[in-house]
Amino acid sequence: MYTGVITKHDSDAATAEALSLATGEGPHLFLCDFSAAKSALSLANLQQAPDLWEAARASRNNRLAIVVPITAAKPEDSQFFEVVANNRGWKVRVFGARQTAIDWLMTS
Repeated sequence: MYTGVITKHDSDAATAEALSLATGEGPHLFLCDFSAAKSALSLANLQQAPDLWEAARASRNNRLAIVVPITAAKPEDSQFFEVVANNRGWKVRVFGARQTAIDWLMTS
């Protein structure tokens, strides 16, 4: 669960930590809740994020659910990230409600 303003450094650090815990083929399930946060990530940052997963040789069986606040300043940025990640072969979905995200992780 994220709070405050999220920078590229914050995102990269959290990603590295999560990937270090997710060993083996998976699938590993990830939930990133940005309901109480504001993103300072640029579109370029969002486009490059899957590079970290590839560099870590993360399993493409993993799934990532992202919860964004309904009142997000730029909800299209989250949708952009979802499309970029999925186009690169990752299973990522963006949700407006935490429980819906959890349900998707548990049933997919």
